[in-house]
Amino acid sequence: MRQIIRCLVVATFGVAVCAPRAASAQHTLQLTVGAFAPASLDQRVRDGGDVIANNLDFLSFDPEGFTGPSVGAEWLLGLGMHVEAGLSVSGYQKTVPSVYTRLVSPSGRDIPQDLRLRQMPVAATLRWLPFGQTTVQPYLGIGIAAVRWNYQEAGDFVDPVDRSIFSDSFSVTGTSAAPVALLGVRVPVGSLLVGGELRGQGGQGTLPRNQGYSSRRIDLSGGTAQLTVGVRF
Repeated sequence: MRQIIRCLVVATFGVAVCAPRAASAQHTLQLTVGAFAPASLDQRVRDGGDVIANNLDFLSFDPEGFTGPSVGAEWLLGLGMHVEAGLSVSGYQKTVPSVYTRLVSPSGRDIPQDLRLRQMPVAATLRWLPFGQTTVQPYLGIGIAAVRWNYQEAGDFVDPVDRSIFSDSFSVTGTSAAPVALLGVRVPVGSLLVGGELRGQGGQGTLPRNQGYSSRRIDLSGGTAQLTVGVRF
């Protein structure tokens, strides 16, 4: 994780150093708040099925329930009137309850688990402002992210051999590279830049064989709709 983040920082500063100096170049510190919607079930199935899609073979839960709040911060460096380099970090976590679809406890009660997905992408981006630093500033951009992620299944489980019920927690953490694309618009309000942004992210993680997950793959892709507030300095 540290090596990937170091590469992102070096790449961002490298672009900044190599770019031509401009009188209009300035720094912006931006805060973001919004919602992250992970890949839809159709996309997970179309891509071959990941752990969330495969869990629906024996668990009942809302696969769209993983949509949740996202907050973050981003540093932007102006490289002339039409280009900016950015380095951002954001965080997202959501827990979805589930129960076995066709199995119950000896007393007739549901057998529950919690499925939790957490992501913290660190992204280096370049954005293009086609109209420059005007009163309304649309932009689009691309980049690369190092996504630190964690997936956990915790609760009661049924042993596939003797059908006994036991309580446990299975968790895996990893770091994956992911492409990033963004589209947004912002408006100067005094010393602030206020706007909205749509950000898409790719990527996938690998789960271990020895913890009994329904798939060795987890889809990390999704989209974020967020409000942005920046301060120039």
